[in-house]
Amino acid sequence: LSHYHSGSSKKKSLYRVKYILRLSCARTLARKHKSTVRAFLKRLGSELL
Repeated sequence: LSHYHSGSSKKKSLYRVKYILRLSCARTLARKHKSTVRAFLKRLGSELL
């Protein structure tokens, strides 16, 4: 997604979309593993966000 829009002048909004998608993924995985997002990211590492 970000590679497709790499020439776009609205990169800041693309980074926001990327962050929201990754946070949504982290929340989904945390709920699947019956954990909080903070604990899940601490266990997995911050490379997800």
